[in-house]
Amino acid sequence: KKKRVVETIKTIDQLIERLNGMKENGTSILEIMSNVAIPTNEFERYYCWDDARYTRNLLARTENYEALLVCWEKDQSSPIHDFNSQEAWIHPIEGKLREERFKINVADEKLELVSNMILGNEEFSYMKQVAIHRYSNINKGRSVSLNIYCKPVTEWRVYDRSNTDCVLLKPWITRDFNLVLN
Repeated sequence: KKKRVVETIKTIDQLIERLNGMKENGTSILEIMSNVAIPTNEFERYYCWDDARYTRNLLARTENYEALLVCWEKDQSSPIHDFNSQEAWIHPIEGKLREERFKINVADEKLELVSNMILGNEEFSYMKQVAIHRYSNINKGRSVSLNIYCKPVTEWRVYDRSNTDCVLLKPWITRDFNLVLN
């Protein structure tokens, strides 16, 4: 069997082109994310910052995927949440993020921390199905992550750390660039 060679992705346009062509050419998001080498300055025009909370900036969305740039000020964190059964790839392109994953402890019905890892620019994280998690910017300054979801995220559950209560919320988009439409 001949091994397919996936070319290095050097621009946002190439990234969107590869994501759009996944079904036709049999490429997976894992292959795409493993070959992203887009210079940070390519992303900078899509950055948006907010002192109150991290921002979610839509780069591209189709019925098959959603690509966001998430911009984190120093010390900002997401709530503890899951993507309601979507697959997700999180790749810091600038700075560092702490990823904490949780599970529901059936005995006391509280969230229990099961993993805690630091993601830098050379790494990405993958989550499938119900992966309860939180991201925090642990960099000395700002951080930015490229988040790709297999199927757009239409709702997520946000959890209370002290128990397993959660609320179903619609995710927000800070700025909508949706480059697929251009």
